[in-house]
Amino acid sequence: MSIRRTPHSSPRPALLLALILAAAAFLPLTAAASILDWELVSPDGGTIVQLVRGADPATVYARSEPGGLFVSLDGGQRWDSLAQHVDGDRIRGVGAPPDDVDQILASAGGMIHRSVDGGLNWEAVTALSFVNAFAFAPSDPDRVYAYGNDLWRSDDGGATWTELDQFAVDVVVDPRDADRLWAGDGTGVEVSEDGGQTWEVRLAPANVFDLAVDQGDPLTLWAGAFDGLWVSEDEGESWKLHLPPAPHRPTVRHVVARPGLDGQALATAARYQGMSSILVADSLFRVALGGSDWQLFQERPVTIEAILGEIDRPGLFVPGLLAPRGQGIVEAPVRRSGFITPIGLAATEVTAFDLPELAPSTLYALDDDRFDLLTSEHGGRLWERRVLTSVDVVAAPSDPERLYSLTSSELRRSSDGGATFEESSHPLPAGVGFYHSLAVHPADPDVLRLVMRFDSSDFGTCKLLPDCPVIEYRLYASDDGGESWQLVDTPGAPETEIEDLLLDPRSEAGEAPVEYLLLHDDLWQRGAATGGGWVSVRPGSLGRASQLVAQRTGGGGLALHVVTHDPDERIWRSLDGGESWGLLDAGLPEDGVAVAAAAAPRPGGRVVVSIALEGVYELVDDEANQGERWEKLGQGIGESLDGLVVYRLAVAAGSDVVFALWNGRLFRHGVATDCTPPAAGEPSNTLCLGENDRFRVEVDWQDFQGGFGNGTAEPLTPDAGYFWFFRQANAELAVKVLDGIGVNGNRWVFYGALTNVPFDLTVTDTLECDYQTYSNPSRNFASRGDTAAFPDDGFDEPPVAGLRATASGVTSSPAATTVGCGTDPGVLCLHDGRFRVEADWEDFQGGSGEATAVPLSTDSGYLWFFNQDNVELFVKVLDGRPVNGQWWVFYGSLSNVRFELRVTDTLSGVTRTYENPSGTFASRGDVEAFDPLE
Repeated sequence: MSIRRTPHSSPRPALLLALILAAAAFLPLTAAASILDWELVSPDGGTIVQLVRGADPATVYARSEPGGLFVSLDGGQRWDSLAQHVDGDRIRGVGAPPDDVDQILASAGGMIHRSVDGGLNWEAVTALSFVNAFAFAPSDPDRVYAYGNDLWRSDDGGATWTELDQFAVDVVVDPRDADRLWAGDGTGVEVSEDGGQTWEVRLAPANVFDLAVDQGDPLTLWAGAFDGLWVSEDEGESWKLHLPPAPHRPTVRHVVARPGLDGQALATAARYQGMSSILVADSLFRVALGGSDWQLFQERPVTIEAILGEIDRPGLFVPGLLAPRGQGIVEAPVRRSGFITPIGLAATEVTAFDLPELAPSTLYALDDDRFDLLTSEHGGRLWERRVLTSVDVVAAPSDPERLYSLTSSELRRSSDGGATFEESSHPLPAGVGFYHSLAVHPADPDVLRLVMRFDSSDFGTCKLLPDCPVIEYRLYASDDGGESWQLVDTPGAPETEIEDLLLDPRSEAGEAPVEYLLLHDDLWQRGAATGGGWVSVRPGSLGRASQLVAQRTGGGGLALHVVTHDPDERIWRSLDGGESWGLLDAGLPEDGVAVAAAAAPRPGGRVVVSIALEGVYELVDDEANQGERWEKLGQGIGESLDGLVVYRLAVAAGSDVVFALWNGRLFRHGVATDCTPPAAGEPSNTLCLGENDRFRVEVDWQDFQGGFGNGTAEPLTPDAGYFWFFRQANAELAVKVLDGIGVNGNRWVFYGALTNVPFDLTVTDTLECDYQTYSNPSRNFASRGDTAAFPDDGFDEPPVAGLRATASGVTSSPAATTVGCGTDPGVLCLHDGRFRVEADWEDFQGGSGEATAVPLSTDSGYLWFFNQDNVELFVKVLDGRPVNGQWWVFYGSLSNVRFELRVTDTLSGVTRTYENPSGTFASRGDVEAFDPLE
């Protein structure tokens, strides 16, 4: 699992962009489709580029690139996202009137959208493209101006619009007269006295970026420009240029008037490195005395994207809010040179992401600006930031707690899922080289393969110049977790370009992995089958290759998918590890360029591909043609020139949820939103648990021969049930979901496995669109209690009259005549009474008792300790005599209290005792439990 900031994340960008633009020339120019079933799950923010004051003094709206919209009702301390409510592919501008606390206008997807309830619901009112901001007239609640490059006017609050003959990069309206406005047009400032019908030049020449106006009499106008701060104290009739103090350049990109403080403003001034154009700092100044007095608040070593004047936060005066690039929203200091304090919204533009196979509801992402590691254990719903300067983070497939953090020249390890990393780092192979990509052995986290790029130029920027050094790629191997490296001889070493590196996911621990090396026009394989040497397994006339994707298939096979940028050969697939290939093209839009692909790691899972300007497609069965074809997966992302392409995809194991990186934001598709129990007697792969069937539970499995399928669900109580895989009488996995909000604020998931085959158990909270997937590796018996599975977000559930007495026809309190042997409720008798099962328990407070038994089939049953709706221990006894001459005992606990389980063979009188210590969740398979007495 790799998060790459290298060319592989957006392969061959120059070539790809050229192909995309060529394809775009033949596309109709229509408004972008809506985001209907793709859910935005990015961490907070993005790059904050606009701050807008609401009608309420403490209300602030923040717009981020790409496409985010947030609101704070307390002056910036807490923020809520509104972007998912706007019906558009990217929010370009936002505005709020000064007299209506509930109304908002937004530009998105080539439309103007209006909300009258604070952003919860939106109506698309008119088609209007490339609007970046709105200017409301304080004296007329219905007058509003919209501008990007062109300028429009509305006289009915944004319902209808009239285009004005004026270019505008910024607009301010006279607070006393809705028909009087000033526009910065890139060459100066012009004024209109008739609502934008006619214009007169008031300042020229001046490359104006930003305008502001105060409430004084006469009005003071401020114009931030390339050559300094222009100030007019007579409503634009005359202007005076003021410069920030040295060493700052005169460029003033942002200016805002200070409410209630006439003749004062907040302004930013840039400082550059020497005579170059590299911005090294943006400083915030308080400007007074008509522009002649500049007082430095604080210098920021980044670009400031937006500023907002004083905020009336309850009980606190805030001089202003700033949006430094990559640092979210911060407060301006009260005193000169005071500290700037970060507040609630942390801006995050995701540059790459991925998820480990054995923890498929965990996501790792990288912040494009800070190089921080972002983690989510809830499928992107909740995020944590971990400070880590890194260009890539790679998780080991066999151990999701093992992470590798890489810079261009060093590697560090984590053994706790990224919470901490080793203090000492390990150098990557020496030389004038840069990290390209890392692959980890599927079954051994210490076995690594590394691709390095070597050249003597500055990251290869001289490639377009004559006599530029040749860029070379080399492959290295490590067997000790990156402490030492050995150069690997590749087919054309050193390679001129390595597009992708893949290790066969079927590789076992202790054996050398089968390696695949994807070049621009070839694919090489090395492993035991090739005698340890490299063999070309190139598909067809391969060219413009960019990515290699693998998926395990039934019967222990392997499917390989090669993505190319050739519109005529977009997806090659091999179902035999590279021996033979075929094109997968049916259903894809003609001439569309393939950008990225992904596949669920286990058999039968989703395979998806993104097509530039068209969106994401998934591979489905085509029964009519007895084959397969691609179908559109959702609507709205990656379908317009606005965002160009979805350039990274991933499919989560078990849940088949698809994640897509588009426009710096992370989206997902496929989280279940409901659970409907089947009719009585009908088989189902879904277990519905909790109040109002809130939790949806599903499991997929693989056997040791490469077979795979979905578990069949059997409900037991309102909170618990089990699955069988191979035959109905053989229970394999028990699950329960409990409400632990009163204890620790979470809902809990417990499961106990009576099998050691690989499986992925997915539990979805359909109310909160949250999910957890628990993966069981091969030959492992697992029980688990996740008491932090689903955090409560303060949702106020409707009152429930009482717990259900039955679940899908299965009574939660079986009749005494069906329980145990005879009438003893504490004994479970299996295989016609031959095996007697019983258990004693002791809780954490010292209470103790005997378990109550409930039979399910001839082979299996369960026991409860505290109440009949709370299943605690599953047990089954199987006849394994045809295999090894023994009877087998399997159990899985859904409880971590101390218990003693006793299974007695009544024919021989032998008793097997299994003890579970307090605080332990245990599953076990004893395949030598009892001798084969006839």
